[in-house]
Amino acid sequence: GNKVQLPKFEYFLKRPGPGTRFVVRKNLEYLVDTICAEIKKWSLNSFLKYKGFCQLYSTVICAEDAITPHAEKVVRVLYQFMEDDDKNIQMKCKQISQLLGFYCDANVLIPLLMKHLADKETSSVPRFTMNCLEVFSNVLTKVAPEDFNPHAETIMKELISNPDFIMADSKEVLKFILGFIFGFMQACQDKCKEFRKHLFDAILFITSFTEMDGKKPFQKEGSEVMALLATYCGLENTKQLYSLQLKGMLEEIKDEFHYWNTNSHKRHA
Repeated sequence: GNKVQLPKFEYFLKRPGPGTRFVVRKNLEYLVDTICAEIKKWSLNSFLKYKGFCQLYSTVICAEDAITPHAEKVVRVLYQFMEDDDKNIQMKCKQISQLLGFYCDANVLIPLLMKHLADKETSSVPRFTMNCLEVFSNVLTKVAPEDFNPHAETIMKELISNPDFIMADSKEVLKFILGFIFGFMQACQDKCKEFRKHLFDAILFITSFTEMDGKKPFQKEGSEVMALLATYCGLENTKQLYSLQLKGMLEEIKDEFHYWNTNSHKRHA
């Protein structure tokens, strides 16, 4: 349905009036096309680009759920500038992506973002993948659980439990995958119990990532995400989560070891 409350991070004192919303909605396609085109101009300095993002931000606020048909145009601009050198532009991109999660129809926006991540031509570029994951993560932090739940299983199957997605070659991409998992869990909340095993495996893999010098760059962030998973699963701490996972692994081995042979990969594991 049409969400009328403003997100907590919003600086507007109150919802824009009906007259303002009507005018913006009536001219929305023109506004979005014009603002996005202006932002993309290489001749603009950082200050003018920032002002362009402020315009886009205000437009989304006034358009509310009417922004859904124009979501692809907006996210394409966000992908381009999500990691801009100007921190103010970065912050405004984050806020706009959160607004999309808050206002857009999840049945349109989530499949759109998944399609972008699955695109073989662009997903082979680490920078695009990182920016897409950043936008997706921000969107998920503002999507209502009831709107997100119908898509949770698909995201789990095609992304988080997919080895090709999790086992990224780039250390930088792994950082954004961990952020995406965090956003997924915030959207899922108690439903994380259903995906506990796959979430645990993915977080553990990233947390265990070791560089050539022996350092584990994601140990701190990974531990924090693992603690959040334990909370959403109704557990007191990560020790209980590890114990539960170990118990499940042992039960799985017990059920299957009768079928092992000399070359069974699980036997060697």
